[in-house]
Amino acid sequence: MKETASPKQNHDQFPSMIGVVEQMQQWTAVKAGDIRLMNAEMQLIRTLGCHDGISVGEAAKELGITKGAVSQTIGRLEKKGNFIIKEQDPGNASRLRLHLTSEGLRVHEAHERYHRELDLLEQDLLSKAGEKERAFLKKYLTTVCGKLNQEHEILADYLNRGAKPPECAGLPEIPGMGEDNGGEA
Repeated sequence: MKETASPKQNHDQFPSMIGVVEQMQQWTAVKAGDIRLMNAEMQLIRTLGCHDGISVGEAAKELGITKGAVSQTIGRLEKKGNFIIKEQDPGNASRLRLHLTSEGLRVHEAHERYHRELDLLEQDLLSKAGEKERAFLKKYLTTVCGKLNQEHEILADYLNRGAKPPECAGLPEIPGMGEDNGGEA
């Protein structure tokens, strides 16, 4: 008869999902010399590396965010270093065109190389896995991603309304959150 591992044994044999998510968050921040670039900043650099000379509005559309969010990211990048050049569009004085500096291109190229290496690693690992292993991995990752998306929506709602998500009823308030802080968030 086949023995089944207990949830505790499974947890001890595999990295925890929280640990994996935390590690992924660290990986999304890139060090460029002494400067730490966050995911949104890297995504803008990547977009400009792939679409040189696009406008703020075009970058926003490409990234699926607002023009204001792109402008804020540009501002953070300008404070951190010399990654982006903004120039006035010759055909429309109210529009800016965005380009990467040589440092921005260097960071973009290093980031693209990183993605290619991860893609090759993934392809190699999947090519060595059997059909059942790939099917399990697909189901597992789809389930985890779905759950993370649900939890993200609950957390976003919680933060936007200052209310506790249903699963957290009875837990203590987080300091600085909710109604007991004089209306400050």
